[in-house]
Amino acid sequence: MKILYKIGITLFTGLILTSCVVGKKYSRAELNSPDKYREEIAVTGDTVLLPWKSYYKDPLLVDLIEKALVKNNEVLIAMKSMEQLDLNYKQAKLSLLPTLDFDAGASRTYQSKKLAEWLVKRPIYE
Repeated sequence: MKILYKIGITLFTGLILTSCVVGKKYSRAELNSPDKYREEIAVTGDTVLLPWKSYYKDPLLVDLIEKALVKNNEVLIAMKSMEQLDLNYKQAKLSLLPTLDFDAGASRTYQSKKLAEWLVKRPIYE
């Protein structure tokens, strides 16, 4: 029994001591990263954002695009959902601001005439 006790203590001590061992000190590997992650975008005639009305010169095509934008329900739904997201963002952002609340109230109670008469007629000390 004593041998099992000594073996158990030895194993437990060895387990505790090995669990406290710290590995060698971490050294960060050096990265060969470029100074710029993205290249500069060259602005050409294709990349300039022009209003579509000035880009298309055909008045019939411009009229058809305007009608399609006005009557296209999917575009209207997408625009409304974008507006809703924008309003939700503004509401969440404004909820971080401090608030000031003010509350006022008044009340009045009336006693019945019989109670008032009884209070007047009763003697103060009996």
